[in-house]
Amino acid sequence: MMSTQPPIREEIPSGRRPNAKAVAGVAAAVVVVLGTTIGVLSARASQAATMLSTNDLYTLHPASASPTLVTQGTIESKTEVQASFQGPGGRVAQIDVQVGQHVKAGQILAQLDDSSTKLAVDQARATYEQAVAAVAEARASMVEAGGGLLTAEGNVGQAKAGVNAAQAGITQAQAGVNEAEGQLNQAKAGLTKVTEGPTAAEKAVAEQNVQAAEVAVESAQKEYEDALAAYNDRTQAYQQLVAAQNAYNQAKVALQTAEQNQQANIAAAQQAEQTAEQNLQIAQTQLNNAEQKDGSITEQQVQQAYQNYQNALSNYNAYQQQFGTANNPYAEEVQSYEAIYQGLEQGYEELQNAKQAYSAAQAQLAQAQSQLQTAQTAVANAQAQYQAAQSALQAAEQAYNDRTAEQTAVDQALAQLNAAKANLATAKAQYQEVVQPPDQGSLQSAQAGIQTANAGVQNAQAGVQAANSKLQAEIAGLQSAQGGLQEALGSQDAAQAQLQAASAQEQAAQAQLQQAELNESYMTLRAPVSGVIAAKDIEVGDTVQPGQTAFVIDTQVYEVVFPVSVDQLSEVHAGQQVTMTVPGLSSTLRATIFRVDPTPIQNNGDSYEVEAIVNQPPANLKNGMTGQVTVNLGQVKSQFIIPSIAIQSWNGQEGVFVYEPHAKNSAQAGLPPHVEFVPVSYTPVNGYQDVVSGNLQSGDQIVLGEGAFIVGRNGQEDEN
Repeated sequence: MMSTQPPIREEIPSGRRPNAKAVAGVAAAVVVVLGTTIGVLSARASQAATMLSTNDLYTLHPASASPTLVTQGTIESKTEVQASFQGPGGRVAQIDVQVGQHVKAGQILAQLDDSSTKLAVDQARATYEQAVAAVAEARASMVEAGGGLLTAEGNVGQAKAGVNAAQAGITQAQAGVNEAEGQLNQAKAGLTKVTEGPTAAEKAVAEQNVQAAEVAVESAQKEYEDALAAYNDRTQAYQQLVAAQNAYNQAKVALQTAEQNQQANIAAAQQAEQTAEQNLQIAQTQLNNAEQKDGSITEQQVQQAYQNYQNALSNYNAYQQQFGTANNPYAEEVQSYEAIYQGLEQGYEELQNAKQAYSAAQAQLAQAQSQLQTAQTAVANAQAQYQAAQSALQAAEQAYNDRTAEQTAVDQALAQLNAAKANLATAKAQYQEVVQPPDQGSLQSAQAGIQTANAGVQNAQAGVQAANSKLQAEIAGLQSAQGGLQEALGSQDAAQAQLQAASAQEQAAQAQLQQAELNESYMTLRAPVSGVIAAKDIEVGDTVQPGQTAFVIDTQVYEVVFPVSVDQLSEVHAGQQVTMTVPGLSSTLRATIFRVDPTPIQNNGDSYEVEAIVNQPPANLKNGMTGQVTVNLGQVKSQFIIPSIAIQSWNGQEGVFVYEPHAKNSAQAGLPPHVEFVPVSYTPVNGYQDVVSGNLQSGDQIVLGEGAFIVGRNGQEDEN
């Protein structure tokens, strides 16, 4: 509700009330003044304010073109019903009835030559079956690609384990080199000792070396035992495996539940969507009525009218205080401006109420469509979660079974323990050599030890080279496995694209098959009602046109006759169901379309006449009754409908200004922060709304007129 100051109620001397033309003239003048003001403000859009009031914005919501046709129809009592072929027409191949013969509703009357339509059906069916086979083949390729991906991932895991093992081998081989070099140094020291003899300091050092080696053995023994315990403890990996198994089972149950409930959820969502569409149609009608009645009244117009009324009232009171109540020249002006103000205020409130109802209906429809989309994608989401849980379970199983890292740690700890024991043995031997007196045998033994130690160093270095070669081979294997994984991923993407393309072709082929089957059904003419053949206007071999009368059936029926515009003529055809509400009748009439007149209604070239037979007419149905007719047209089309005032021209293009309050700066020069210009194409719906298409999304806020850029929150020009 607009907040305006209530008018001052005072006694106004009686006089001539303003006529409707005077009120309309004043209102038009107000609109011209406001329009001029907006134009001036638009010229200064580059000085726009960075924050806009919600009254200057319109939030986009996906609207839907009505799936129904609503019009006015008339009841006509018919003693004769014309039966005519629908569809493309053709050559008469067979006539199954004669004049005077009794027929029942649905009985075959005649048939056209359907060789071409049957051929089209066969071709369309073959194309559709090929498309279905292509979809099945694409799905099989998708499954095969998924298996290849799992195999490639397993190969990568094995290759990584090989690289880790090779790296552990290098570490172990290097430890052997270090040990051999240590033994060589010890052998050299032993030879020196044998040659020169031990000293007291050497004895002390040898004793300290033995003690240090013993401590190192104890530490290495502790590390080996810890690594072995960690290798044997698999509690954490098992817990992760159990958790992954439970998640997989839950995802599987969720997928089964989603598949079981999908149809029911979709049906409920579709029912909610249908209800929302009906409410939107009602709100649209009410809004149209309000627009036709009150026009496009703005809050500024009402405020200006109120200010004019206050000015006139002030002049009236001033004259009355100075000259008295007789012959006040401002009395008629006060009455005129008061009438204008009251009329604009009432019309504005009616228009705002209708817009609010229409917006609420749009929101209800958007929510229903969202629920339908959620119901339709529930199985796909559950399938994705199931596949993710399956992959997680496979990873947990692989982690549980892969003990490469633990084994490597045990091997390294054991190697270090053996090295520590060897060092201890060497330290003890050196100590014995230090404390024992040298002899010729010791000298020869020390020299032989040097030779043995040299050979050990060479063997250990060869082991390091072999370990390095193995590591390079394992790395090459890992790179090959990773290449196979990338190839498998590419195969899966290609299979996914192939499946999407095949599905699209399947849908197109199915639509062509349905159209071909519909054309084939048009080749057979059936009696729309029961009765007697009163006239036959065709013969075998004749070529008939769509809508051409073939038979006249003598019967007593009621028809609903209503017009259809040329824009919707292609969506109306025989067999569609029609409902009609007639004032005075307690029940809704139901009828079936049996004829669409192919020639325009006389003096109305944009409309065509449609006839539908009333099913089970009530006893109180009378010729000439009128009422609202609703035809179900089928598919719903989503689109954006916006106020016409939002369409602006900027830099030679037509489009809308989109307001984004969270954006730091505009990416387009000449526009204020938070504002972007988006080019659109549009089609007028009525005098105040347009259907637009372009780079827009639901929830976008568009500016209602460029002048809003430079108007601050207090209604004054923003100097920023």
